[in-house]
Amino acid sequence: MLIAAGGTYADAYESRYAVPQEDLELWLVTLDELIKMKRESDRPIDRQDIDRLT
Repeated sequence: MLIAAGGTYADAYESRYAVPQEDLELWLVTLDELIKMKRESDRPIDRQDIDRLT
């Protein structure tokens, strides 16, 4: 789970959506929110992910 500091959790929570998967419901955030959280965390792996996703 990736939660960056700075109040991003509330934004991510509001932008979440459910994806049915067999007998489960997976909750995901939008790609924009994911990239925003990865930018805020600023870890090397997140910078690589951002390059790959954008």
